[in-house]
Amino acid sequence: MGPQIDPLDRIKLYSDEDFEELIREWAFFCLQNNAGKYKRVQRLGGAGDRGRDVIGYVDPAANPVELDAYQCKHYDHALYPSDLWPELGKFCVMAFHGHIPIPRNYYIVAPRDTGPELTGLLDEPAKLKAALAAEWLDQKANPLFKRIIRGESHKLDGDLAAFVDKLDFNRVKCKPILEVVNELREVPHRYSPRFGGGLIKPLPPDKLPPDEIAAEEQKYVACLVDAYRHHKQDDSISCDTLTGYLQDHFKLSRERYYCAETIKEFSRDTLPEQFTFEDVQTQVYDSVVDTCERPDHADAYIRVLEVVKAAQSTQITNHPLRSYLKAKSLQGICHQLANEAKLKWVL
Repeated sequence: MGPQIDPLDRIKLYSDEDFEELIREWAFFCLQNNAGKYKRVQRLGGAGDRGRDVIGYVDPAANPVELDAYQCKHYDHALYPSDLWPELGKFCVMAFHGHIPIPRNYYIVAPRDTGPELTGLLDEPAKLKAALAAEWLDQKANPLFKRIIRGESHKLDGDLAAFVDKLDFNRVKCKPILEVVNELREVPHRYSPRFGGGLIKPLPPDKLPPDEIAAEEQKYVACLVDAYRHHKQDDSISCDTLTGYLQDHFKLSRERYYCAETIKEFSRDTLPEQFTFEDVQTQVYDSVVDTCERPDHADAYIRVLEVVKAAQSTQITNHPLRSYLKAKSLQGICHQLANEAKLKWVL
């Protein structure tokens, strides 16, 4: 209850490790699973990451390997150039010595993004390279690079200087944190547990029953036909011979079943991991089972009517799908339960 914390503010409260894990999840679910941009995503954060907290492998089997690198900087301010110099220096030294492949893109990701000065340098890669070199060559700044890169001295001269001079600094970019959050919205089962707010993805239109009864419908359809036979005391009744109110009921029952199937399929890619569609089915079952097992129904068809009526009044509690459920889908869940032999119309 109460006002929701803005995702950008919540991210500012993360630890360094939590922030790296957020970027790993985003790269995996948004860029690998949804966009197909990567074949593998790996988090390396911590000691020995060689300036790469998260890696997105475009083609791990290529020679040289093709990848994007993400450097996470969870600071309490928009990044200054001085925040980036040690990381860029480490990146250059590691690439020069062949300890890491040169990435296709080298992204900087931070909760408050980059400040005006660093943003200006990133917009002009030649100036970024020149500023890095000037900082590196500054005798007062040099100890900073000694401390960051394995405690060793790496002077910017000779072959290393030539390597840095030829390196394309267009690959060094900022990934705005707002883009990360917005792209994560397309993965509700990860977005909601992190940032709250319930499910935000719209429910697609209800699936329509095909003209021919599908294989997955056979069980609940057979149960309905048995209920109609019991009601009419006529074992010759089949789907093809239904007329009048029974034909109308059969048509409506299939529509309800497919309405529930729409919710079921929707839930697979949207629900947080701790919730399932089966939880909703269980709540509906608990709501209607006593009505179903009552011995005083005039016949099996009347039992179906009473159970479906009870289902539409079910109050779904403590579940993200509750706002998506309507009377028709709750009624359709009864036929899903019959399909799974959890409800029986002819006792």
